[in-house]
Amino acid sequence: MRVRYEGGILVQEALKEVILDPARKTPGSIVSHGHMDHLTSGGIMTPQTVAVLKVRRGGTVTLGYRCERCKYWTGLKRRVPTRYIFTRRS
Repeated sequence: MRVRYEGGILVQEALKEVILDPARKTPGSIVSHGHMDHLTSGGIMTPQTVAVLKVRRGGTVTLGYRCERCKYWTGLKRRVPTRYIFTRRS
C-alpha cells in the first residue's frame, strides 16, 4: 500500500486508489471533515459533514434531539449554528 499527498491524501493498493480530503473536484473522493478547502463536488461525505459545510457556506440546518433515556424530543428546529458542543447528561 502506498500513501502520499497529491492534492489530497492518495491511498493506493494495486490497481485501486482513493483520495481523502481533496483540494480540488475529484469524483468518488472521501471528505472526512468540514473544512472549506475540502468543499468539492463529487466527494462522498457523511450527513454530518454535509451539514457543517452547508452552514459554513451560509446555510441553515435542521436540528433535533431525542434522549434515549427519557425519550424527550426537542422537535426539529431550523438554526444557523455558530458553535455547538454536544455532551451527554448523566
